[in-house]
Amino acid sequence: MAKPGVSSLLSQTEKNNTFQIHANGADFFISIIFVNSKGQIRPIQRLEYNKIVFEHSYLSPFQVGQLQLIDNEQQSKFNTVLSPKDEVVDDYETLGDGAEFIVLKIDQQTYTNRCRRVRIVDDVFVTKNSENSSEMGVNYVNHYFTQADAAALLYSKWVFSTCDYIDPIGHNQERISQLSGDQKAIKVSDAVRHLLEEYCTPTSGQPIINERQWRDSTSKIEYTSPQGDTPINALFDIMSKYISTDTNDPGFLFKYGGLYELRSFTDLINDAVDIVNNNIKFKKYFAGVVTIERDDTRVEYSKQEAESIFDGHPSVPVKLSDIELHNRQGEAAVDLIVNHSITSYDIASKTFNLYNESGSVDSVVSSFPINKYPDRDDKTLNVNKANNTKANKNNQFNLETANDSSEHYGRAILIHKILQNSDTMTVNTLGNLNMTGGKFLGVKMEGLKENMRAKNIPGLWMILDHTTTLANGEYSTSLYTTKVDKFL
Repeated sequence: MAKPGVSSLLSQTEKNNTFQIHANGADFFISIIFVNSKGQIRPIQRLEYNKIVFEHSYLSPFQVGQLQLIDNEQQSKFNTVLSPKDEVVDDYETLGDGAEFIVLKIDQQTYTNRCRRVRIVDDVFVTKNSENSSEMGVNYVNHYFTQADAAALLYSKWVFSTCDYIDPIGHNQERISQLSGDQKAIKVSDAVRHLLEEYCTPTSGQPIINERQWRDSTSKIEYTSPQGDTPINALFDIMSKYISTDTNDPGFLFKYGGLYELRSFTDLINDAVDIVNNNIKFKKYFAGVVTIERDDTRVEYSKQEAESIFDGHPSVPVKLSDIELHNRQGEAAVDLIVNHSITSYDIASKTFNLYNESGSVDSVVSSFPINKYPDRDDKTLNVNKANNTKANKNNQFNLETANDSSEHYGRAILIHKILQNSDTMTVNTLGNLNMTGGKFLGVKMEGLKENMRAKNIPGLWMILDHTTTLANGEYSTSLYTTKVDKFL
């Protein structure tokens, strides 16, 4: 889906309609402009704006959010707006054609640096749907949006097939039908690449893949999307079959600097921190450090490495009342954090195969890259098994070809379940749009380690979900994180 091509008019409208709000000791300069498929432009005024919410999950490369506007008379009538020809028109048309864009720019200016504004948001979003709401006698219109790159994936109903990308036979349908499943299968990483390039490449033709941050898969797939399905579902279906080269990990798709990156779980850890001889190097997937402040400020710590290696990094203070700890549930150990066996059927040889080892809890624990974690000599993967649940298993079926990686699907599934069902913590802090899903958070804690639960808090936490709210008087971020490691 093409982004709005009215740049000159947008630039002038931005200059004339940027408004200012204040929150957390900083000023924010906001420009919000609606653009429809006719090229009509409607800028949002300060009196209409209530808040904007950004959300990001580690399972998706696309940011989503909510723009909440006050539903006053001006909002209802839309009043004067501009057309592409700089002509005044009576009304802005909400066409409902899936091509209404929100051009959003936000600059932040702090009191410590009054002469410099930092752009924290500069993107184009597409509205998914709108709904009305009311709170304390005030009526609102809520516009839910996602990044414009995702629009073609969400709204298109074109069939995507990996058969279109088989080399070197071209697109001769008759010849393709004669090929075996092995011959028609392509790398999962290549299928993801082709799908993104097919639907998300801008009209300028600029590359969208970061080749240096693109981890090939060892797994292969033959895939054709169901008739009437959307490419976004195809993307997630294909990603579920991703097995990384070398480490046999599941894969994660991100977008940074306008380019897509495909990384394995081990890649994320390696690109977060590097600890050598108690010296730490903070890297791309490291979001920052938070210090949990307690009323008890006695400094009688155990000699935990996590208390010292993060000292060289600026820390965000978080009060104990601003975090919520959630212990992993016993049901997870019974049904989810169990050995994952894969029963596969080889289409070519017409034989069944059973894979137990790679997806076992013991195998995942022994191969987990704990060497990148603080206090690594005393830690292991954060899983527990009671004697009565050790024998529990999860059995899954897979159709495979000779080039498939069914052996390691169990491992990938189990890692995802461990991430989602380990000890979790919600951290509420000052607004920060850089602490996105998939990055790692360094955590320190003041005061005595009074029990094992408190002892396990310092260290690395992986951010699963990120939510940031910007309103007049509020710039806040909520992080839902998971603790993947624990003390022995």
